[in-house]
Amino acid sequence: MYRTENNTMAETISASVQGAEHIQNDKTCQDAISIKEGSFHGSPYLICSVADGHGGDDYHFSHIGSLFATSAAEKTATQFLQSGATTSDSRGEYFSNHVIWHLKDEWEENIKQSWEQFRVTYDHVRRHGTTILSVLIYQGYAYMAQLGDGDICYLDREENPVFLVQPDEGPTDSTTDSLCSRRANNYWNFACIPLKDITFLMMSTDGLINSMSTSEEYVKLIKTLQGYVSRFRPSEINALLPEWLSDYSENGCGDDISLVGINLKTNNKLGEMKNDNTENTRTEDHEKTSGGRTRGSVCRRKKRTIFSTKVLQRIKRHPGTKSYYLLSGAGRRTRRRVC
Repeated sequence: MYRTENNTMAETISASVQGAEHIQNDKTCQDAISIKEGSFHGSPYLICSVADGHGGDDYHFSHIGSLFATSAAEKTATQFLQSGATTSDSRGEYFSNHVIWHLKDEWEENIKQSWEQFRVTYDHVRRHGTTILSVLIYQGYAYMAQLGDGDICYLDREENPVFLVQPDEGPTDSTTDSLCSRRANNYWNFACIPLKDITFLMMSTDGLINSMSTSEEYVKLIKTLQGYVSRFRPSEINALLPEWLSDYSENGCGDDISLVGINLKTNNKLGEMKNDNTENTRTEDHEKTSGGRTRGSVCRRKKRTIFSTKVLQRIKRHPGTKSYYLLSGAGRRTRRRVC
């Protein structure tokens, strides 16, 4: 559990699934997720990143490149915290400049270390091609960065959706910006938003929205997940998310799908505690449901968790209704190629 310094709750849910077509063709999942919690100078922070490797014959190592991208995003965001620029009135501009100057270099350094070479050719780098989406939450602000396709979307205090990059409606071309591009730093998108203006934020790879017929269905899913987070524990939702996302992929574009949701709405739930200002990394931490309770309540907690999960399955097996899904044969978007 993560809380900001003003006690605003920031629960996270996450899942990553192999696409239906990738399973059918025995291809490796190209997506990667990173979630890192910690504190700096007494203030907690949260870093969430999602990456989507391009796959295909020209990108043999993109499943590794996506992992390197999330690692580079973590390190770059941490370095930004340590720079002290978060106290400046121009914090958003400093953040964008810091990402442009450092993230791609960190990613390429990871590639060099993996090949144990001082230098690697552009062809080696290109084979690791990936997109990257990252969000840093610290001291009352959400810093957002996106390179390539995928979506970062948040709901404001009136529950209106705001996309960092407005999605295209209907069929689109199959190109995307990429970290492996020589001019990658020309294609970033950034935002710095006060947390008081955000209730829920979701970031996902393009496999999710490409499995829907319109962006309105994507927004419906965001609002549905926000409602679930307000009623159930993140660990319960995380247990069911893979099945939901797999259904989207199977009934949609067949691509890998990864998702991270961050709830910033203040609605404290029973048994939840503030974080202990220690650093935790990756999604495995979201499987825990300890909540700091005594040993005597373990059986009761387990019974409640099982009951809540069954209730969630009975109410709606998947987020929303079947009308939210793109049915077979209904105008799917084309598979993309990196530009």
